[in-house]
Parts: sequence; C-alpha cells; structure tokens
Amino acid sequence: MSIVYLLKNQHNLFLDKTGEWVSQANDKALFRTAHKDEAINQKVEFSVKNFALRIEIFAASLGADGRLAFAPQESALPPAAEAASGDAPPCESASEGLAPAANGDLLRALT
Repeated sequence: MSIVYLLKNQHNLFLDKTGEWVSQANDKALFRTAHKDEAINQKVEFSVKNFALRIEIFAASLGADGRLAFAPQESALPPAAEAASGDAPPCESASEGLAPAANGDLLRALT
C-alpha cells in the first residue's frame, strides 16, 4: 500500500481531477498525488482563488487494486464541539504564567 494525498474542504468534499468539489463516491475521479508538495501547491492555488475555502490535505492509502482506503475519523465531533462538551481541558489565560510586575508592565504597554 502506498500513501496518496487528497484535498478536502470544510464541507467534507474532495477535489476531483476537473477541479470540482465532490463526495468520495467515485474515488477514481478524485485528484490525488503521491507527492505532498503537489498537494500543498494545489491547496495554495485554490485558497488564493477563493479565500473562504478551508482546505485540508488528507492522506489515504492506495490499495493494490488502485482504490483508496480511507482511515476512519478519530472523532465525529468538530474540535469546537469537543471543547464545548467539557472533554477538553480548560484553556489557560495568557497572563497566568507571568509575574505580577510583568502583568502590570504588559497592561501599561497596551494602553
């Protein structure tokens, strides 16, 4: 099995060879490359054309028959939903680790 790279947008649609965003129904028609730098170049080109796109480089295994083997998602929840569910540790304040004098200096510098 070899690794290939695909492009996936924020709507979980994959880029096909014609430059359209489609579901993974026909994996033979999906854009895929064995080189990560080519995937990065495509990501940049599409991001420049449409700044609202949030493109992710997705790695998949390529079987002996040429079909893609997608790995199961680790979580069905998006990261924001996991944080809201209380499973994630609470975020620390940016100023918690600073000494009291440094906090005052920082506030004076900001005002």
